Amino acid sequence: MQSERNASSGGKGVVQGFVTEGEHVMAGKMAQAIANAVVDEIQANAKAVIDSGSSSGNWPVQ
Repeated sequence: MQSERNASSGGKGVVQGFVTEGEHVMAGKMAQAIANAVVDEIQANAKAVIDSGSSSGNWPVQ
Protein backbone atom coordinates (compact mmCIF):
# COMPACT_ATOMS: atom_id res chain seq x y z
CA MET A 1 0.00 0.00 0.00
CA GLN A 2 1.38 3.42 -0.95
CA SER A 3 1.62 6.12 1.68
CA GLU A 4 -0.66 9.17 1.48
CA ARG A 5 2.41 11.22 0.55
CA ASN A 6 3.02 9.26 -2.64
CA ALA A 7 -0.50 8.05 -3.44
CA SER A 8 -1.50 10.97 -5.65
CA SER A 9 1.57 10.89 -7.85
CA GLY A 10 3.30 7.60 -7.39
CA GLY A 11 6.60 9.46 -7.00
CA LYS A 12 8.97 10.13 -4.16
CA GLY A 13 9.01 13.67 -2.85
CA VAL A 14 5.60 14.64 -4.24
CA VAL A 15 2.66 15.61 -2.03
CA GLN A 16 -0.73 16.18 -3.65
CA GLY A 17 1.02 16.94 -6.93
CA PHE A 18 3.60 19.35 -5.50
CA VAL A 19 7.29 18.49 -5.77
CA THR A 20 8.74 18.64 -2.24
CA GLU A 21 12.31 17.50 -2.91
CA GLY A 22 15.00 18.16 -5.51
CA GLU A 23 15.81 20.97 -7.92
CA HIS A 24 12.18 21.49 -9.03
CA VAL A 25 10.74 21.95 -5.53
CA MET A 26 7.92 24.52 -5.52
CA ALA A 27 5.72 23.58 -2.53
CA GLY A 28 7.42 26.04 -0.15
CA LYS A 29 7.16 28.91 -2.62
CA MET A 30 3.48 28.14 -3.22
CA ALA A 31 2.76 27.99 0.51
CA GLN A 32 4.53 31.34 1.03
CA ALA A 33 2.56 32.95 -1.82
CA ILE A 34 -0.73 31.72 -0.34
CA ALA A 35 0.21 32.96 3.13
CA ASN A 36 1.16 36.38 1.73
CA ALA A 37 -2.14 36.61 -0.16
CA VAL A 38 -4.13 35.76 2.99
CA VAL A 39 -2.31 38.44 5.00
CA ASP A 40 -2.86 41.02 2.23
CA GLU A 41 -6.58 40.17 2.07
CA ILE A 42 -7.00 40.46 5.84
CA GLN A 43 -5.12 43.75 6.01
CA ALA A 44 -7.09 45.21 3.09
CA ASN A 45 -10.57 44.26 4.32
CA ALA A 46 -10.51 43.59 8.07
CA LYS A 47 -12.39 45.93 10.38
CA ALA A 48 -12.21 46.23 14.16
CA VAL A 49 -15.65 46.88 15.64
CA ILE A 50 -15.56 49.19 18.67
CA ASP A 51 -18.99 49.16 20.34
CA SER A 52 -18.63 51.91 22.89
CA GLY A 53 -16.62 54.91 23.93
CA SER A 54 -15.32 57.89 21.99
CA SER A 55 -13.69 55.61 19.42
CA SER A 56 -16.83 53.59 18.64
CA GLY A 57 -17.32 52.50 15.06
CA ASN A 58 -15.65 50.26 12.50
CA TRP A 59 -11.92 50.80 12.08
CA PRO A 60 -9.54 49.29 9.52
CA VAL A 61 -6.98 46.76 10.74
CA GLN A 62 -3.45 47.67 9.66
